[in-house]
Amino acid sequence: MTDLSITYARLRATDPARWREVAADWRRHAATAERWAASIAAQLARVAAAWTGAAATAATAQLERMRRMAVLIRLHCWSADQALSEWAGALERARAVLSRGVEMAGRAGLRLDDDGRVTPPVAPAFGQVTAQIQAALRIAAEADTATTGRLAELADSLMSNLGAPPPSAGPVPSANATPAQVGTWWAELTAEQRYWLAATQPGWLGARDGIPAAFRDLANRLLLDGHPDLAARLDDPAGPRGYLLHLDRDRLVLASGDPDAAASVLTHVPGMTADLASYARELGRAETVAARARELDPATATSAVLWLDYDAPGFVHEAAGKDRALAGAPALRQFQEGLRATHGDQAARLTVLGHSYGSLVVGSAAHSPGLEADAVVLVGSPGAGVEHATDLAVPSVYAMSSLTDAVQYATPAPVGLLKDLALNEVAGPLLAFGLPEDELWHGHNPADPDFGARVVPSQPDAGHSGYWDPGRPALDGLASVTLGRR
Repeated sequence: MTDLSITYARLRATDPARWREVAADWRRHAATAERWAASIAAQLARVAAAWTGAAATAATAQLERMRRMAVLIRLHCWSADQALSEWAGALERARAVLSRGVEMAGRAGLRLDDDGRVTPPVAPAFGQVTAQIQAALRIAAEADTATTGRLAELADSLMSNLGAPPPSAGPVPSANATPAQVGTWWAELTAEQRYWLAATQPGWLGARDGIPAAFRDLANRLLLDGHPDLAARLDDPAGPRGYLLHLDRDRLVLASGDPDAAASVLTHVPGMTADLASYARELGRAETVAARARELDPATATSAVLWLDYDAPGFVHEAAGKDRALAGAPALRQFQEGLRATHGDQAARLTVLGHSYGSLVVGSAAHSPGLEADAVVLVGSPGAGVEHATDLAVPSVYAMSSLTDAVQYATPAPVGLLKDLALNEVAGPLLAFGLPEDELWHGHNPADPDFGARVVPSQPDAGHSGYWDPGRPALDGLASVTLGRR
């Protein structure tokens, strides 16, 4: 660690927003490189249409080399953006921890001098305040070391990539390779080979679980044509940086903050009507949980992932079947396996949240051993495809449902509906149809205590979509589960 007095003084004075502005500048440089590449591509088309022969072939080769150089510059600009965005995020966490220490010192009547020393040392809260200050400095110092090294490697890689193509990386892993096997193959590549693959095979690289999020993001950003709304979100300088992990027609996987660098990762699986047009709403829900988790525990880096890599039902009759959930479950399992693989030896808590029909996708993925998740959360669920929490092969199962969530009234299983009709003859319609159903269309209600999940409280008026309302119990519960505090 660097000298504490310098680190403390710099941390107090630094403005993370300025580093986000610098990261945004690198995104603008990437846009400039894109225009270069497009201009050269246009020149290539004109040459091919009007000129033939040996000289034309040589000119075309030179233009193609220049176009590829522009693409590589674009990728390296995004890498600088990633490094500086993560640095800004780490500074924000460090400053939040530091602020807590300062507030704690003020309440205890302690003093903090310009060197970060706490006095008087005999006060009861001295140890707590000192530990808080040290934690803030450690976060900043570790991030400083990591960012410095990352930028130095990036500079070396850029100079190397602008020369001749690197030696071949050999055959890419087969379609049947596991994410762990893909990760092992990736670890053997040089930086030059990695950037070359991102530039020349973005479609394959961007979709492959087991490739680090940073490089999947680089590759997928090359494939953004035709998605202006998504491109605008990825260029938004506010908040954690977006990492585009998959994009294909109406499928999208998008992370808020680098999931590979986070100690806590939430994967949000949306339900009925979720599609590319509504991604902002679903991403906002995931980000809201991660933001609250960072407020509760700023020392823990938390990333949120919107996982929309299945065909979500668009209508009620489609949601009545399990086919879409069963079809999406293997992809969710593989994605989670990839998250675990790209974390390497670094421990990370992985939480998978399924909302509405998404809870059936999560339940289907967790029905057999192998889902890489420390916990699953079933929110507003019409059933997770099982009758008891022990039927899900994960360490912890949580459930949440509001008293006003229509799903637990509107999706009874046939047997539950028959029970209500019978009860109606005895107790009347209010008692028969006024309570949440235990047996739902896709299995036992996960929020029913008999299901065996850990029920997380929600506000009664959340309905089906108010679980992410700021300042309410449901959001705090979801954030606490994400952090492993429940």
